[in-house]
Amino acid sequence: MKFSQTLMLSAGGFLTVLLLTIGYAAVEKEPVLATHSDTIKQIKSGSGEKIGYTDMIKDLAKRRVVFVGEQHTRMDHHLTQLTILKEMHARNPKIGIGVEWFQQGFQGVLDDFVLGKIDETEMLRRTEYYERWKFDYRLYRPIMNYARANQLPVIALNAPVEVTRKVSEKGLDGLSKEDRLKLPKEISPPTAEYKKQLDKVFAMHDLPKDQIERFITVQRVWDETMASNTVDFLQANPEAQMVVFSGIGHISHDAGIPRDFARLMPNETYARVMTENEKGDVPVIGEYILQSDEVLLPKKGMMGVWLETLEDHVKITRVSGEGAAAAAGIKAKDKIVSIDGGIIMNMTDLKLLMDRKKPKDSVQLVVIRGNEQKEFKVILK
Repeated sequence: MKFSQTLMLSAGGFLTVLLLTIGYAAVEKEPVLATHSDTIKQIKSGSGEKIGYTDMIKDLAKRRVVFVGEQHTRMDHHLTQLTILKEMHARNPKIGIGVEWFQQGFQGVLDDFVLGKIDETEMLRRTEYYERWKFDYRLYRPIMNYARANQLPVIALNAPVEVTRKVSEKGLDGLSKEDRLKLPKEISPPTAEYKKQLDKVFAMHDLPKDQIERFITVQRVWDETMASNTVDFLQANPEAQMVVFSGIGHISHDAGIPRDFARLMPNETYARVMTENEKGDVPVIGEYILQSDEVLLPKKGMMGVWLETLEDHVKITRVSGEGAAAAAGIKAKDKIVSIDGGIIMNMTDLKLLMDRKKPKDSVQLVVIRGNEQKEFKVILK
């Protein structure tokens, strides 16, 4: 990997509450999944005209940046991202992969992973992936493994959650000078159309107006930060192209990251590739609109518990009445000590120990209940 890299600031830990569906794989082998040709049903231009796959790829190859949107839990969306990455890489070996999934303070860890200096488990632990992003890593493994196999730089685009949480609580003006320096100098307001789309989302939660405004500011912080980090890479690597993989909401409706990128690099070309929801209830706008069949990941073993990550342990806050944990006698407020002998101090410890488990597998779970230590055999569902 001979690209220039931008040094970025580090970020610390934080509190998280999560409904645990145990079984996020971290093994090196990838599951056998459908290919692009198995999942893509059709491609349309932004105006609705049907487009051939080859014509789309020829056009994308001319763009400096290609933004490919995703619904985070859809494997077929990530397969499309991988396909476009491979097509562009075949035409230009100098290509960077910008991703929303990692926060900018961990760029050095991603560099070490791509260069083969650390393995996947170490990368996931050191980026605090399971604490910060939480989605099933199997969704992203094919892309990350392709980057590693070809030593392509993976750029951590996202803003530190420690900072965005403070923005959601106090707004930009409430940040310390140190925290403000971790974000782009300019955080522009949303366009009227973008704000309209965001208002629709937040209206479903019946939140106070000032809180909605702060949440919209957080959205803009995410957008601007990811655009800024994209620009940093391209300016440091003038012969490189870039694919940017992020949630649909950050790319669609002529707003978000593409609009910010265009403001920062007005002479560069870009295209947006979006995947349309089959139900049509998530409208998308882009240069290319795809439809694809859903691809399901193999089921993983689940305990059926809600967890809270505290400073040095993981606490069960709720137990599903029909879940595996309830059947074994696990209760809310139990603190997890170990799983199959492995000490649990945070969500990363837990996920890395559970990642190979399947339905009907058993685990030995040791918990603290009050002042007493208890051990349970849990048959995962």
